[in-house]
Amino acid sequence: MKRFGILQTAFPARGTRSPAGASYVPRVTWRLLHSAGRRHGLQVLFFRAEDVDFHENKVHAWSSTSSDGMSAWTRQWHPLPDVVYENYPMDPKAVRARAKRVKRTFAGLGVPVFNPVFFNKADLQTILSHEPSIAQYLPKGRVAGTRADVTSFLKEHRTAYLKPIDGYQGRGIIEVRLLNGNRVRVKSDKFRGGRSLLRKCSLSKFQSFAGRLLKKRRYLIQQGLDLLKKGERKIDFRVVLHRGADGKWQCVGIRPKLGRPGSMVTNSHAGGSKTTWEKLERWARRTHTPLPSAAELQTPALLAAEHLTRYRPTLSHMGVDVGVDSPRGIYLLDFNVVPGRDLLTSDMLRRATDLTAGFAAHLAGSRRQHSPR
Repeated sequence: MKRFGILQTAFPARGTRSPAGASYVPRVTWRLLHSAGRRHGLQVLFFRAEDVDFHENKVHAWSSTSSDGMSAWTRQWHPLPDVVYENYPMDPKAVRARAKRVKRTFAGLGVPVFNPVFFNKADLQTILSHEPSIAQYLPKGRVAGTRADVTSFLKEHRTAYLKPIDGYQGRGIIEVRLLNGNRVRVKSDKFRGGRSLLRKCSLSKFQSFAGRLLKKRRYLIQQGLDLLKKGERKIDFRVVLHRGADGKWQCVGIRPKLGRPGSMVTNSHAGGSKTTWEKLERWARRTHTPLPSAAELQTPALLAAEHLTRYRPTLSHMGVDVGVDSPRGIYLLDFNVVPGRDLLTSDMLRRATDLTAGFAAHLAGSRRQHSPR
């Protein structure tokens, strides 16, 4: 049986006080990954970066002998895994730095490691905009090099979004609107330190503001879209994609998201909420609001995922935010390599964990040979 290692921080750390193996039961995601691994012929090992001993070629990991992961959890030494999935949190940086060192060492041993470091927004814009089949689904955008870049783009499109190229979860996004009389409205739901920002100023003062921003951080400037709304709540769609045992991309499901009334973004961190496709369809029928089909939303997301795999061969999953602009134009808004399990229904979570384990089996089976451990 091949060993599937999951590098994470959710299980109790070595040296900490933890429950006895017989009584310890981890959260549902980890139980589902364990049982999915067994179905794919894998022993699943959960460990932290500090649990790996490369000198002795072993890892101190949690595992279970039960079929459903509801019992028989123990922590003991095992040989190094045959494939590794990194599931570390995005913060803090020091924790991820430890994970990167461990991943590099595994890669040097010929052990496939998946869920790689993702692209920043500037790289995504460059890579995807050069592929005609995908470029048609991208809002107009470019990296803002100077404040003149920002103001010329704003004059062309009237509404624009400044997005930190290394940002995530909607943090630091700034909405800019050109008003009559060369006035500018600047808005952010989560600006510095999580504070909101709302101001109106002259175009010249906005230029100075943009110049100060660009000195501190790099931004992608992107065309504003008139997104589908339910009342005052913006709607977009999280298309959740995973690769499975055949290595191919599949759609796990689609989760509509609604922003807080008046908010620029739909992220839960900014007060947004999720709904179901069925509920949104009922609302659309009742209000005669045209909705795209699931296939129309999936198609550009799958095209983008397949294209990005050329640059990251072990890319395993992502959540693609797809927006609908009137009249029913479909756009790829954002890409999340940590797609947020809180958005998944229980059925979606089961499918996602099964595909993850299947992809691990796929990589373990194609693993290149290296010197014996």
